[in-house]
Amino acid sequence: MQTAAVRRIEGARSPCTAVLVDDRGERLICTYNDPALDADAAWLPVASLVDVDVVLADVRWPAGAARALAAARAAGVPAVLDGDVAPVATLRELCRCCDYAIFSQPGLLSSP
Repeated sequence: MQTAAVRRIEGARSPCTAVLVDDRGERLICTYNDPALDADAAWLPVASLVDVDVVLADVRWPAGAARALAAARAAGVPAVLDGDVAPVATLRELCRCCDYAIFSQPGLLSSP
């Protein structure tokens, strides 16, 4: 496993997500994001995106998603947004950065 691009933030906890699926296949996503995490995306090593086949980002870290998606497009790498429930302005901004947007039903209902 490569960890060169992992950033440690002193005193912060890693985000954690659990996906619960019921008998009908409906899902519920439960996420914890530590408010101590830094929103700045300037540290992301986007130059390495030329060695990937696709970039997939979601709405949980909008600044990071926008930076990664924009860098992917600039490198000619397909940029995919996993759209979910988020403020409409965030969804609009991230949709402008991606080549493909895939939405959950709740995310699509909250989208522009």
